[in-house]
Amino acid sequence: MEIQLGQLHDGKYRLEMIVMPRGEHHLEVIEPGDCVALVVISGEVTAQYQGPVRAPARALKARRGAPVFLVSPGTYSVIADKNTLGFRGSRTNG
Repeated sequence: MEIQLGQLHDGKYRLEMIVMPRGEHHLEVIEPGDCVALVVISGEVTAQYQGPVRAPARALKARRGAPVFLVSPGTYSVIADKNTLGFRGSRTNG
């Protein structure tokens, strides 16, 4: 679940609270020039790159004190490894 907290410059910059029970997942699509930051207060999430089948899988873990920044274009599967509370900040190019 994402709860929008605010946005600036006509939605170019957004801040949302994320609440994810263990096992919940969603897809993040990063377009060229966009970026997403996942900052965890409690719990842990894994962001795994969903690229071509032959490409090596990239998995990034966000936990308290170790945020994850998704800047490479593509689709990422974000999965809650534990019950998670945190923030999702995004910047769009458009």
